[in-house]
Amino acid sequence: MWAGSLIPDLAIDQEIAYNMSSLTPNVEDNENGDKFSKQMILRPAVDLYVMRDLHYHVHSCIKSDRLNGRPSMDVDEGNVMERRKALEWLCDSTVDWDDVSLDT
Repeated sequence: MWAGSLIPDLAIDQEIAYNMSSLTPNVEDNENGDKFSKQMILRPAVDLYVMRDLHYHVHSCIKSDRLNGRPSMDVDEGNVMERRKALEWLCDSTVDWDDVSLDT
């Protein structure tokens, strides 16, 4: 949603918003994806790379803290990891979704 400019911010400590589903087509009402596709505008590559880099570093810090038994920042590792996966894939779509590496 952020990469497609449908939401303005992607704060690293923000949980996934429950209202995001309201931005997608309602399949129960047989809505197709035309309106959704027309609203979506991919952010500039530099913005995607900067956000990917931020998520990589935060993921690395959280993982290092966890592996070394240190208290970590109050950020959900799962959210960071999933967002990072999407950003990694967007920055290199030659990689199959299932093969996106999340090494830190």
